[in-house]
Amino acid sequence: MDTVIACSFHRQGAEHGKAQAQALRQLARAEPAGMSFAEVDLHAAPEVAAWARVVAPEVRLLQPDGQILQRVTPREVATGALHRWASVKAGDLAKEAETKLDALAQRFPGALCDEMKMCTSKENLDKMQAAGHELLARKFSDAEVEIFQRLCDSYRAHAVPRARLVSGLAKLLRRLTTSTTAPATPLLDLSRRLAASKLLGGSEPGALEALELLLNAILNHSEAPEAPTAVMLAGQFLANCFHQPLVGEALLPVAAEALQLPTWRAVWDPSGHAKAREAVAVLLLNASVALRKARFRASHGPLLEQALAALKCLPTDERVNWAVGNLLAMGGGPDEARRALASLAPCAGASEVSARGSVMMPGFSIGAEAKGAIGRLQIAGGAERVEHTCEMDPLEEKWSSFDGLGKLGRAFLQQLSRDLHLTLRLTLPQKYVNGTNKEAVISGFLSRPLETGQLQA
Repeated sequence: MDTVIACSFHRQGAEHGKAQAQALRQLARAEPAGMSFAEVDLHAAPEVAAWARVVAPEVRLLQPDGQILQRVTPREVATGALHRWASVKAGDLAKEAETKLDALAQRFPGALCDEMKMCTSKENLDKMQAAGHELLARKFSDAEVEIFQRLCDSYRAHAVPRARLVSGLAKLLRRLTTSTTAPATPLLDLSRRLAASKLLGGSEPGALEALELLLNAILNHSEAPEAPTAVMLAGQFLANCFHQPLVGEALLPVAAEALQLPTWRAVWDPSGHAKAREAVAVLLLNASVALRKARFRASHGPLLEQALAALKCLPTDERVNWAVGNLLAMGGGPDEARRALASLAPCAGASEVSARGSVMMPGFSIGAEAKGAIGRLQIAGGAERVEHTCEMDPLEEKWSSFDGLGKLGRAFLQQLSRDLHLTLRLTLPQKYVNGTNKEAVISGFLSRPLETGQLQA
């Protein structure tokens, strides 16, 4: 994938300088597809400013060869111009990268997957409905029981429920305890069924906000210790929500952080809940497919880490193999590829697992034996690298905060505050590289606060 470099030329005390620094920091944390970030202090590095012919603060969008695509002034940055440009450009670069992923999939059949799976329920709806009535009748008023009944009717009729009913279901879940004496299983089951029927998060007024409230309540239930059933239903609910195109990309950071919760990681223990494991496997696959089209890729690293943990536990699971395949193709390195090979080695013969040469981005093929799903991973040396720099959408800010989400929201904010490193390659004039005209590597460090970073030749 082509790369765009956003280079911020700044000067301390300049007008709109803080807005410029903040905007670049926000975008760098969100990791737009195919974009890298750098900064130059005009006072500390005058030779670079002179070479680039920069006399006033600005943000330049550059191709790797130095060609200028766009100049954005600090005033324009303060009005959101940089965010809008980056969002559109990241979308274009993501589409280009998806074409390369499709080509890679043709070279290695069965290695990648571009179709999401749905978590459906085979259990009788009447049984779930009766359990829900019994639970709610003991604790809530008739009006609140009616909310549950009307949502069951919507599910039966395959009709989109009103947003206030979905919000009411979220309120009921928040009020229920997660103790074993009064489990919220019927309400979680109903939520999972509604999401599987694609009846949540539509374009109706208030639908997205209601879905956010419901997701908040469901994930809070899944954080309770010793709640494998809640984790299973929450995983299925979240996996099914990825089928809703309006919210798929916005759900990526939520999925990445949910998968790192202790109760969710526990499913990979040998004694973990088998059905919860299956639900999380589908979630990993659906998130990896959504990431293929996403403009912002900050969720890639956490998702890949959890997918590799899942592969170690379930090396023969086709969904986990596909999730790892998709995520490695979008930005995995040699260390991640070796971990994948090590996970597959115990269940495959020596001839089925091979690695040839040193590869930055493996093209690999995952298949299954007809008898019993024995994973096979083949890394081909010299396979083309499909580059994605990864992230989440700043325009959907409400999805990244989840003020009432407790640990989940805090963990996400901690993830966004991590330090970012970059390497920017520029061809400098002869006098700046000891008398030789050659490519020089300028290493920059972009951290929080941004002003501490400097570009040094």
